[in-house]
Amino acid sequence: METNWFRENVKWAVHDIPDPKDADPLRYAILAGLVEVLVFGFNYVVNLGLPRGSPAVISNFEILAAQPKKFDTPPEWALKVAPLAEKVFVPNEKGQFVKEEHSYYALRKFNIYIESHCSLHLV
Repeated sequence: METNWFRENVKWAVHDIPDPKDADPLRYAILAGLVEVLVFGFNYVVNLGLPRGSPAVISNFEILAAQPKKFDTPPEWALKVAPLAEKVFVPNEKGQFVKEEHSYYALRKFNIYIESHCSLHLV
C-alpha cells in the first residue's frame, strides 16, 4: 500500500532518497536493498507500459504504453553500500530460513537472505 502511494507520487524519484548514513552495517545494507526493491518494482511496471502516476482506472492503455518510459535508478549511496561480511538469513513468518536461491536478489547481493514470494525477484 505504501509503495503504491510512493509510486503514484511522481515527484519523489527513488534516485533522490537521501543517504541515511546508518552506522549499523546490517540496517544500512537492508535500506540499500529496499531501495533496489523499489527500483525493480517500479521499473517492472513501467516496462509493462504503466508509468509512475498512471491512473487507477485506465480507459486507453495504448496511450499510456506509447509514452516514453522513464525508469527509476537507485541513489548513488545505495550503489556504494558493501555486502555484509557474513550472510544474514531472516526467518519467514513460520520461523523458517529461506534457501539462498529463493531470496530477493536486491537483498541477496548484500548477503541478506529474505524469502521472496515473487519469481521476478529471484533474478
